Amino acid sequence: MSAIGTEAPSTHGEKHWTHRHPEWLKWRGERHHNAKLTVAAVISMRSFRKKGIAINAIAKAFGVHPKTARFAIVGVNWKHVRAYL
Repeated sequence: MSAIGTEAPSTHGEKHWTHRHPEWLKWRGERHHNAKLTVAAVISMRSFRKKGIAINAIAKAFGVHPKTARFAIVGVNWKHVRAYL
């Protein structure tokens, strides 16, 4: 038995928010009103990181916080951008 609130989203079935509000899924990436990056920027950031450039330098070049850059590069955010993962 797991603790309350620790179940994976797939165990919620029809009660999960993606089933109740599928239209919310369209606000992903560049379409989100608070997006600071674009798909092209994320791909560029990932390629720069593969070349060994520091995340802080990448973040400064793209004008975002280092945590935002790190999350985009490692795939915590922008998961739908599969290039360079």
